[in-house]
Amino acid sequence: MDRMEKKLLLGLVLTLIIVIIIPIYGITEPARQQAAAERHVQISARIGAETFVSNCAGCHGPRGEGGVGPSLKNTPLDRTALVEVISKGRRSSPVSMPAWSQESEGPLKKNQIEDVVNFIRNWNPAYVEAAELKHRVSAVPGAPAPGAPAPAQDQEVSEGSALFTSAGCAACHGPSAVGTAAGPDITGKTRDEIIKQVRSPRTTAMPAFPPSRLSDADLDKILAFVASLKK
Repeated sequence: MDRMEKKLLLGLVLTLIIVIIIPIYGITEPARQQAAAERHVQISARIGAETFVSNCAGCHGPRGEGGVGPSLKNTPLDRTALVEVISKGRRSSPVSMPAWSQESEGPLKKNQIEDVVNFIRNWNPAYVEAAELKHRVSAVPGAPAPGAPAPAQDQEVSEGSALFTSAGCAACHGPSAVGTAAGPDITGKTRDEIIKQVRSPRTTAMPAFPPSRLSDADLDKILAFVASLKK
């Protein structure tokens, strides 16, 4: 077999391989794309759970069961409606929902809202538990390691920081209570002013937190945390 025949044979073999592989690739590619899209959604949902715990759980419940706001677990709202409500807020009675998108002077970027929507539409309790654990561990910078003894005052501040997040205070007032587009700076408020606003808000933009929802003991811990920020 001379060189020309070898080249022709090699070309024929390569052509046959291409003819066989391309149809197989075309058949399997949609399945690969679908799997990749599903992986992306789950990753996004896990990230969205952290944003939900920090910003949404205070009003909608840590398990999406509802509270001041409606239940979000198994919500009938579709993706478009969820993005619209989260981004632009909603005026309603007795409590309004603030706008969360940066375009509406809120704190969340478009991708953060998309992550929250993916989480709500693909609800997974394990994602919430992981997000809550992460927030508890990082609640107070420099806090003692789990199991290490801590002064009573530091313990109260640490617990108050965690409550400040889980009750939804950080969502509107910021993690350091210095305010956001959704809520004012409260570091300059007195203890009595904060208690009055928590128990009987002046506007519908903020939900009321009666003792049945936030005990006096837990409120004292939040106040201790806010007082520590002033220092």
